Order: sequence, then C-alpha cells, then structure tokens
Amino acid sequence: MTREFLAHIHESAERFQALVRSRVVVFHHNDTDGLCSGAILFSMLDRLGIPFSGYCLEKTYTEAFQKVFEDS
Repeated sequence: MTREFLAHIHESAERFQALVRSRVVVFHHNDTDGLCSGAILFSMLDRLGIPFSGYCLEKTYTEAFQKVFEDS
C-alpha cells in the first residue's frame, strides 16, 4: 500500500472518531456479506475505543429503529 493511501485511511479514521459523540448503533443484515460487514465495523469501533452495540436483522424493522432511538 502506498503511504498516500495509508495517510488517507488514517485521516478518515480520525474524522470518523471526531464525529462520534456517544454510543454507535450498528444494524447489519444476517446474510454472509452483512455478517462480515458488521464484524469489520465492530472490530474498527473496538480498536478506536468507541462504545457500540449491534443488531443483526433479516430486514429493516421500523420497531427496531424506534426502540433504539427511544433508548438513546
């Protein structure tokens, strides 16, 4: 990987971390790519020290989103 690319990744991580003000909630699909994407996000958030919770869903459920936003 080039230094320029790695610098861009580092800058993006810092910008993301600056935007996070509280707990992050991750919704991901229960298929193969959704599980992998969720795992990548969980790993990233954990490494950055950002508190998070995750929900694995088959499809979007309005009730699930409402519950999360009511609890936050």
